[in-house]
Amino acid sequence: MTTHREALEVALNYIFTMRLTYDDIALTTFPAYWAGPLYISILPQFHLGGTVVVLKEFNPQVALELIEKEKVTNLLLASPLLVSLLGYPQLSKYDFKSLRCVIIAGSPTPEEVLKQAITTFGNIFIHVYGQIEQTPLTYLPAKEWVKRPLSCGKEALNARVRVVNEEGQDVHPGEVGEVISQGDNRTKGYWKLPEVTAETLVGRLRYQATTESRW
Repeated sequence: MTTHREALEVALNYIFTMRLTYDDIALTTFPAYWAGPLYISILPQFHLGGTVVVLKEFNPQVALELIEKEKVTNLLLASPLLVSLLGYPQLSKYDFKSLRCVIIAGSPTPEEVLKQAITTFGNIFIHVYGQIEQTPLTYLPAKEWVKRPLSCGKEALNARVRVVNEEGQDVHPGEVGEVISQGDNRTKGYWKLPEVTAETLVGRLRYQATTESRW
């Protein structure tokens, strides 16, 4: 369940993270029923009075054509979509210099893919970590990403994040733990599932970490 406060906090977070203004033009690369494009590509632009270009379904050629035609400044990509763009045979014939910020989210990005992307598009990528229940939790600009490719970055605006063990104590670097968080940009709970909501939102939102804890 999403509250108005949560939606506003999410929009403000991404406005801050991407340094958006009303002149920006976003391209949606995912279906709008998913939280990613709604929170990252649509709500921040609507809040500022910016422009949203809607892509019915992702296709490298169509995406590149729209970026060139509409002078798109920012977009959201998952790693597989970034790989698809980089591997498109006619990529070099398109003008994508209008792009100034690309959010990468949804899955880890291999270091070699990131380096190729920066060489091709410039140092404009930001890695975002979060889930539908709370986003963003952390973000990592490209200039830091290339230095620490396995890091998920720093806490997002008004988000509080820790990695803890089973006793709730902070783990040391290199140890496996659970990511817990707080913030106004989190869900109110799960619709008609009070038991699940109570179990998950124990004064904080819990996620199960799947990799080493890295800050």
